[in-house]
Parts: sequence; C-alpha cells; structure tokens
Amino acid sequence: MSMSKRFELEEKIMQTWHVTSDVELIYRKVTDEGLSGDELSNALLGILTIYNLRFNDLFDTFEQMLKEERPKI
Repeated sequence: MSMSKRFELEEKIMQTWHVTSDVELIYRKVTDEGLSGDELSNALLGILTIYNLRFNDLFDTFEQMLKEERPKI
C-alpha cells in the first residue's frame, strides 16, 4: 500500500468524525436559540447530504486501495 493512499484514507476516516461536532452544534442551536422546524430540517438535511458524500468518498478511496493491493494472478 502506498503511503500517500494510506494517509489519504486515514485523513478521510478522521473527517467522518466531524459528524459528532456538527450534530453537537445543531443540538446547541436548538436548545440555546430555538431553531424553527424549517431551520432544523434544513440543518439536518445538510448534514445528511454532506456525510453521504464524505462516506461515499471514503469508500471509493478504500476500494481503490484494495484494487491496488490485490495480487495479480
């Protein structure tokens, strides 16, 4: 496995942990400022969209690494 691909994969794994910070931010906004239903829905939909993209990108990187590591027969 190339070190650059391994680093890229590790970096993308770490980026997925941002979801906890993002959910905490929304939680604080709801409890401290009282987001409207529309604002809360939009915020949650945004997180859903972003993390679907992040997880798909992470999996694509993982699949690419597997292809590069597979022994040739």
